[in-house]
Amino acid sequence: MIKKILEYKNFLIYGFGQIVNLITPLLVAPIIISKCGIENFGKIGVATSIFLIISLFIDFGSNLIGVKEISIYKEKNKQIRDYLNIVYTLKILIFFILLFFILVAIFLLRNIIDYRLYLFSLPILLAQLFNPLWIYQGKEDFRTSNIIIFFSKSIYIISIFLIIKNTNDYLYVIPLLGISNSIINIYFFLKIYRDNNLLFFRVGYKSLKNEFLSTFSIFLSNIFISIYINAPIIIVKYILGDLAAGIYKIGDMLLTIYRNYLSVFFNVSFPKFCNLFSQNQQSGYNYLKKVNILNIILVLFSITVILIGSFIYTYNFIISYKLNETILFCRKFLFIPVLTAFNIPFYQFLIYKNQQKIISKIIFTSTCIMLLMCYCLTSIFNINGTLTSIYLSEALTTSLIIFFYLRKKLLIQN
Repeated sequence: MIKKILEYKNFLIYGFGQIVNLITPLLVAPIIISKCGIENFGKIGVATSIFLIISLFIDFGSNLIGVKEISIYKEKNKQIRDYLNIVYTLKILIFFILLFFILVAIFLLRNIIDYRLYLFSLPILLAQLFNPLWIYQGKEDFRTSNIIIFFSKSIYIISIFLIIKNTNDYLYVIPLLGISNSIINIYFFLKIYRDNNLLFFRVGYKSLKNEFLSTFSIFLSNIFISIYINAPIIIVKYILGDLAAGIYKIGDMLLTIYRNYLSVFFNVSFPKFCNLFSQNQQSGYNYLKKVNILNIILVLFSITVILIGSFIYTYNFIISYKLNETILFCRKFLFIPVLTAFNIPFYQFLIYKNQQKIISKIIFTSTCIMLLMCYCLTSIFNINGTLTSIYLSEALTTSLIIFFYLRKKLLIQN
């Protein structure tokens, strides 16, 4: 029994720390909606989605490839130091190039967009630049990861309670998140910088080029995934307006909580899988099977609890028609995470086998189909059409990932 508990120690430690991360949207959303209005909540949702897509340019695949490299060389300090020097030099260069183009775009579009919202939101990119979570995840130091997440989210929640008081304060919601994350991320980044004696911009051009080329495929995959996740609310706003975007964002918030949880599961299980598979392939396969079956069971159980709870609530309490419609709409998001959870082990295997190009093609195909379906179905069926397009594209993505996993495994066995 004790051995079993120790085996899942990382899940328990990291999972416990992620509670704050998962409940943060539930704590801040009611305040933002009540103080700023659902239309402004929609504006915040659209701007957040855009910056989440942009931030992946700065991340440049380190949340996957970086975790893999750190996990493989976690006992070899020199290799880790050399790798961090290359990665952060690349990140800093990309950050300043992006910053220039974003400022130019905001200036040129200042009469079309809510330029203050986007200008004030730039700290979110600074937070991403100094985000050290991927390093600690690669080292399987989930205690430190918990500390980073706990304090950054706690500062954000407290600042929302203290600062968001009226309608126009919606302008400060995203910058408060960016500043909160930046404070904690920079502190721990400086610790990593000192402990590893890092020296940026002293790496060769060839090393930067090789890192760029080797990571580019997975970077493209991450961009497509982010567009896949964040584009629907942008389309809803474009076709149906800020109010519809706000309503969609409420439902999407539930899906985001599940995606955050699945991201936690992925981040915890991936380094362990890489380490086991590099030593013994069968051990790696057994580990993937065991932890992912448990994960799917947990997801299905939580969905069942939420469904039963929502039915009990709507049956026993007198609520407005609008609130009842919103609850019904939110329920429709619940089974999307099951499809996502089902493809995780196959996705991890393909990443380990350096099948980034195949993954990029899968995600690119699914994203293009989703964008086309989302636009057409939203135009015809409003936000229900948006949700339908997500289900169809998620099923397509999972099917393609499993197909290429089976093909790759068959080639290895032969």
